[in-house]
Amino acid sequence: MKKNWNGKEISEKNTGNYNSGNYNSGYFNTGDRNSGEHNYGDKNSGKYNIGNFNSGNFNIGNYNTGFQNFGSYNVGDGNSGNYNSGNFNSGDFNSGDFNVGNYNTGAFNTETPKMRFFDKESNITMEEWRKSEAFAILRKIDLSPVEWVWSEDPKYKTTGGYLEKTEAGRFNTHKPFLTWWNELSEREKEIIKNIPNFDEDKFFKITGIKV
Repeated sequence: MKKNWNGKEISEKNTGNYNSGNYNSGYFNTGDRNSGEHNYGDKNSGKYNIGNFNSGNFNIGNYNTGFQNFGSYNVGDGNSGNYNSGNFNSGDFNSGDFNVGNYNTGAFNTETPKMRFFDKESNITMEEWRKSEAFAILRKIDLSPVEWVWSEDPKYKTTGGYLEKTEAGRFNTHKPFLTWWNELSEREKEIIKNIPNFDEDKFFKITGIKV
């Protein structure tokens, strides 16, 4: 068994030098399936990443694409937070550059913006909306575009199953919305109809539901 630079045993399955882990390609990686150099974690592509599934360099966190991100699921450079798309954002769910706060779109914003409902302004932030009872009710809609078909189905091959488009994924259909609506209580329906700026025509256009 080979040993790395600090004397620890390393796998024979690595391509490169001084790797500690398995299936690494590059140098000084600690973890598994890294491609690059000085990565600490698993399945990183790039250099000096700490975490998992990073693509780029100097990322600390998981699933970052870009450079010098601190957090997870960032796309861009120099982001501090999570789910940012852009550069040098501090906060979460920002799209753009140099934003401080959450859910901003644009550049150099410092406040959390209010949301638009039915194409009109409201006094509700994204965070408030995501914590609302109406949003919890809407999450019950089964709009998954794919589903896993298990090995018991005769169509599977060698993977124990496979992904297949659901009805919602194959067609532009309102059926999932209608099924969801018909299963709601009258109280839940009233909560949906009390969403800010509720517009019956636009709700019908999106869901196929006549309120």
